[in-house]
Amino acid sequence: MLALLVSAASFLDTHEEHARVRQPPASVAAPDALVLRAHVVDGGARLDLTPAHPEQVIATQTLTFPAELHDGAVETTGNARIEAAWFGEALAKAVHGAAPGGHRVAVGIETRYTTDGTSHVDRALYDVGYALHARFLRGATVRLEGVSLVRRGIGDVHPAVAARWAGQHAGG
Repeated sequence: MLALLVSAASFLDTHEEHARVRQPPASVAAPDALVLRAHVVDGGARLDLTPAHPEQVIATQTLTFPAELHDGAVETTGNARIEAAWFGEALAKAVHGAAPGGHRVAVGIETRYTTDGTSHVDRALYDVGYALHARFLRGATVRLEGVSLVRRGIGDVHPAVAARWAGQHAGG
């Protein structure tokens, strides 16, 4: 009887080990949720955006800035990025007199991407970190520093961007 119990326990242990080997860990499975990483280029003149998960491939992006900073949306295809030239001059004027150093501006990003051949759309509100750098007799220049996810799953990014910008601009 004891031999039968030991044999059954051994079989169960071996079966559980095989089941664990066959299932990939959760961290290896391809995620559906997009997480963007920003890489600073040219001293902050541009942020190159890449998915945090290598299984994801960005196809296109539509970026929405506060209306006071950029009229209309910016679209990218295959080269996901945010360029300070798109809104930096207007931003420097809008926050004229703000202290040098780190600040944030709201940006809505709609990203079309694939994960293992399946298409997805992510609509999210991000804060783009930037710093103002004074230039002698020419005002300030904006240098981009990175992105931070505020909220995802947004239907229309325009009102979310406008509300966040109003809060940021009123506070600083």
